[in-house]
Amino acid sequence: GESRKLSKKLKARREKIEYALPGLANAAEKTLKHSRDVLYIIESYSANTEKELADELKITAADMRSGGYETAVTRLEGRVGSPMMSDICRGLLGIIRGDDMRMYFSSLTLKLSDVRREKLKEKAKKAPKRVKKLSVALLVCFMLIYMTVIVCQIGSSLSSLFGG
Repeated sequence: GESRKLSKKLKARREKIEYALPGLANAAEKTLKHSRDVLYIIESYSANTEKELADELKITAADMRSGGYETAVTRLEGRVGSPMMSDICRGLLGIIRGDDMRMYFSSLTLKLSDVRREKLKEKAKKAPKRVKKLSVALLVCFMLIYMTVIVCQIGSSLSSLFGG
């Protein structure tokens, strides 16, 4: 009961974070055209993203100020526990180590956007099943009401016909 509720909450939180990651990859790609400041990338994106990701990025920014950049990014990856976040962190670590990560973030933006699109399609596919079930249930209810009304009408006309 309780642990399932918690894992559901964590899964929902991770999904919200993952939903915002293509934007983070895109922001990193754009920033890399003029700056290699990982702290700036993290802070500027945390200002305008989903609350869940913003919270993680703020923790990471504080971590970076107090300790090492690599450690902070590695902790971020561990906290979120998502393969998509791992891809982002791999790119950020590359920037910190001095690699040219522009192409990496460019292709990562496309990849993460595709993943997000697929997830949205899956969600959309799940919805109609529920809608269909409800529609059928509604139809059955209408039919029952209709049949009840007809039976009552026939009953009352028969009783008035024979009862006099």
